[in-house]
Amino acid sequence: MKLFIIGNGFDLAHNIKSTYWDFEEYLEKNYKDFHDDLMVAMNNDQGIWSDFEGRLPDCAYEMESFGLQVAQERLDELDYDSMSDEGIYQWVDEKLTFINQLPDILRAWIESVDITKPQVYIENYFNKNDLYLSFNYTNTLDQVYSIPSDNILHIHGNVENYNDTLIMGHRSCKQIQYLEKCYNSAISAFDYCSSAVYECVVEFLNKTFKNTDTIIKSNYEFFSRLNDVNEIVIIGSSLSSIDKPYFEYIKELGVFKWTAIYHDLDIKTSLKEKNKADEFFKSLGIPNDKYNLVPSSKILKK
Repeated sequence: MKLFIIGNGFDLAHNIKSTYWDFEEYLEKNYKDFHDDLMVAMNNDQGIWSDFEGRLPDCAYEMESFGLQVAQERLDELDYDSMSDEGIYQWVDEKLTFINQLPDILRAWIESVDITKPQVYIENYFNKNDLYLSFNYTNTLDQVYSIPSDNILHIHGNVENYNDTLIMGHRSCKQIQYLEKCYNSAISAFDYCSSAVYECVVEFLNKTFKNTDTIIKSNYEFFSRLNDVNEIVIIGSSLSSIDKPYFEYIKELGVFKWTAIYHDLDIKTSLKEKNKADEFFKSLGIPNDKYNLVPSSKILKK
């Protein structure tokens, strides 16, 4: 039996608009106020859309800087000390808590994504009896390839399950700890204006923290089924450090043959993706004879 680990590249191969750049386009069209507030808070850094999830700690840093700046400007305009105005806290809160709409907006975006696409992978490559761990929120596997939903774990939530919270997050504990210290210092100094900023940003980071240990424990039943797995195939994963704990956990469950499908659109991309996969396996401590690197052209329809 195989375990397929599916990332966003899988959906992209089907021409599904599921990149963070697509997310920005959706925000600009449907949630313009949210989009504009986010870009202002992020100092109009368009680079966040190349890896929005990975840049969430940077978002927090920019929100901290922005919040402290505009709060001070507000205080200067009113010409009084922050301790004398309880309304400053509410004003700062309103300036930053827009970001807490992110989970609901994320779901609205995924629900709008069209996944009614034809199959792009070779026939019978995906077996209905195999297991599938998907990092995607979409149902491409079952809707396009008729994989039974019981064999699929949407590790970060399934858009079709309205009880699921779609998880988008970071793993920067240090950033949270740093800002918590800043918050406590501001409270100790009776600097309620700054403490309001830090409290908002800490709340944002806590809400977007991806607790991989908790997620793994809550899906113990699925992972226990890997006892029958002898090969793991990775398709479309960015192999990011954010999701690396899942791979480390799986590695400890048994001795597997690993295969990474890397994108080979052109020579430059092919070499880059192949080297990235090679380095990822090495970082996991998987011996050379236990993994293979296969170009995506080998499994895509001609």
